Amino acid sequence: MKPTKQPPKRTQKGHLRVVTEDSERRPPKTKKHPNRFSDHDRQMLVVALRMLKNERYGTWWRLAEAMRVAEGTLHQVVVGKAGSMGMSVRAAALAGVPVEVLLTGQIRSANRCPTCNRVLAGLLDKL
Repeated sequence: MKPTKQPPKRTQKGHLRVVTEDSERRPPKTKKHPNRFSDHDRQMLVVALRMLKNERYGTWWRLAEAMRVAEGTLHQVVVGKAGSMGMSVRAAALAGVPVEVLLTGQIRSANRCPTCNRVLAGLLDKL
């Protein structure tokens, strides 16, 4: 009778495994964030969100409802823990400006004249 070859014993237990010199080594995974904003872009987004909240919607809850995001998501952006291109697109759509204007800081206040930057609140009441 010929001795039968037994398959090698498995050396894996749970999430650990035996690494030998023959094993293929993969480079460590790096986190890539292609949608991550620079600090300047995030600051410009926060300026636009605050302008929208103060001059058009009154509360973060109403602004969040108009943008169709959670109020906590807006809070995360304002305190500096988040920010995305999608959020900028939504804010630009509500402000009625292109995203480029929003992110370059050229967005004007809603109650100011776009030509002379004069406050329109008093003028609008007279009309």
